[in-house]
Amino acid sequence: MKAKRARTNQMLPLNIKDIIAESIHQAVTEIIDAFEASGGGTPLKADAKMKGRCLYYATAAWYLTGDILGQEFELQMGSLGVGIGNEQMMKIDFEAGGMEKRSFHMWIARDTSVGVETVDLTSRFFKDWTTEAGHPWDRADLPNYLWDSPKAIISKHDVWYKPYSASAQAMLDQNEALIDAIRAHARQLVQQRLTSSS
Repeated sequence: MKAKRARTNQMLPLNIKDIIAESIHQAVTEIIDAFEASGGGTPLKADAKMKGRCLYYATAAWYLTGDILGQEFELQMGSLGVGIGNEQMMKIDFEAGGMEKRSFHMWIARDTSVGVETVDLTSRFFKDWTTEAGHPWDRADLPNYLWDSPKAIISKHDVWYKPYSASAQAMLDQNEALIDAIRAHARQLVQQRLTSSS
């Protein structure tokens, strides 16, 4: 799986983003829950129910933006910082162990003619990650997904991303069957929603 860069003139309209984000969320939830219920275990580790799922959200978004929209993003892996209020931050720091210690976050991004576009479909979990780590969430809740320029995401939501040049290929290969199932289900859901909204 190699990602390519593509330059286009503008970002997507909100309703298409909503459809893609919610379809991927539904697909990840249904496929992973079914896998775990079948006795297959947890795909990554014990906390994969929330934290480990960024792999599935990011790869599904990576595929669907290409499959459905013909837009090619790059998979990104690195650090995540989220302002949680009172000048405090929840951080997943790639430099604190990277893939070996599962200290990383994944999202997708692409260059456009108007700047970088960043897509993270897991922001719905940031509050839960923070409170499960024992920290208070003293800010407004975030939207279910973030899909904008990095500058806009920082200024509107106090969330920042720092990519590192690390390969996720081994994890992608290890989870290929689940990724393929999520991709197919999400694509079907997107097409159903697009048909019903037209």
